[in-house]
Amino acid sequence: MGELGWELHVPAEFAQQVFETLMAAEDAPRLCGGMAVDSCRIEKGFRHWGHDIGPFDGPVESGLTFACDFATEFTGKPAIEARKANVTSSRLLCFRLEDPEALIFGKEPVLRDGKIVGRLTSASYGWTVGGAVGLGYVARPEGMTLKDLAAGDFEVMVNGRAVKAQASLRPFHDPDMSRARG
Repeated sequence: MGELGWELHVPAEFAQQVFETLMAAEDAPRLCGGMAVDSCRIEKGFRHWGHDIGPFDGPVESGLTFACDFATEFTGKPAIEARKANVTSSRLLCFRLEDPEALIFGKEPVLRDGKIVGRLTSASYGWTVGGAVGLGYVARPEGMTLKDLAAGDFEVMVNGRAVKAQASLRPFHDPDMSRARG
């Protein structure tokens, strides 16, 4: 979800007791559902396998080269380095709608300068940023820098109308990951 947290792995026969003990604590965690978890991860720009990334999406297009250790040898390293050296034809960006009332759910078309250039892969209401947020791939014209791509005039189609959207290469919530580091 992008926040400092823990995963507990306990045998099934102890799960109920561990849950009750945690919930009885003075500073007990709050329960949340899957939609809340999804909203938090989209605000943080965390990609979801099967929605935002899949077997045909590379780390360059999906903005995940930071997770590649180029100081070591690994399968696919030459291909990733070649993609980094050449401008890729698309890039995953984070989006936040300027209309706080608009709701998006994913798969909505993304427009740049009035033309469809991509689609959202995931979307939700972002409670920490006060508006709808999404992740989506957009076409990247040859020779265009990532900074110029993200600075474009974007809109997202919501119920048949184009809603202005801010694009970013970085997440809208805690872009420096300071909250996740504690």
